[in-house]
Amino acid sequence: MNKKFENLNLINENNECSEFSYCPIILGVSFLDQIEKIEKIKTINFSKIAYPLLFLPFLSRSSEVIGKKIFFKFEKNEFLLNINVNISTNLLNKNCPNIANNVEVKILENNDNFTEQDWKSLYQLSEKTFVEETESLKKGAAGAGLTDND
Repeated sequence: MNKKFENLNLINENNECSEFSYCPIILGVSFLDQIEKIEKIKTINFSKIAYPLLFLPFLSRSSEVIGKKIFFKFEKNEFLLNINVNISTNLLNKNCPNIANNVEVKILENNDNFTEQDWKSLYQLSEKTFVEETESLKKGAAGAGLTDND
């Protein structure tokens, strides 16, 4: 493997190496440093990142900084970074290449994971557990009264 790396100052929508690969540490620091600007781009492409697994911690931290999930893909390998909490991948029990060509990084919007029907079901459940407020309940129900012994 060639130990020379190409430098990248500003990250744009498409980032191509002319001769060498991007160093994952330098690229990761640049990515994290520019994440507020990069977030607006939505999809960023890179050609040739050396040792792509070393780029993951920077993407994971970037995900936490902006509060959004980040999708990272190269070749047939996919990673979903969830706000620096967890990483999901399809790379299990496979060897990771030393050079990742045709890399794609997507900043995913925070979407509501519940359907309209889910929200209706949750609302109906809340109606079943809701107790109307009355003066007698205020004086003697759980958490009420002059002594706190419940």
